[in-house]
Amino acid sequence: MEPVAIIGMSIRFPGDATSPDAFWDMLVAGRSAWSEIPTSRFNIDAWYHENPDRIDAVSTSFPQVERLSELIE
Repeated sequence: MEPVAIIGMSIRFPGDATSPDAFWDMLVAGRSAWSEIPTSRFNIDAWYHENPDRIDAVSTSFPQVERLSELIE
């Protein structure tokens, strides 16, 4: 197997992080970068359904927050 060199990185950083170092600092400090999903990127209303057992939909406007609370309990 030939060695692989990573020579660049491209990412849309969350929150106020503007570089890999700033992103790392945010993680180490435990700061949240949570925000609502912009409708220009993802229309949450198009996928919403009140039934949480439905696998082709989300049952909350904030799916990551609901899932996180399940993991913590």
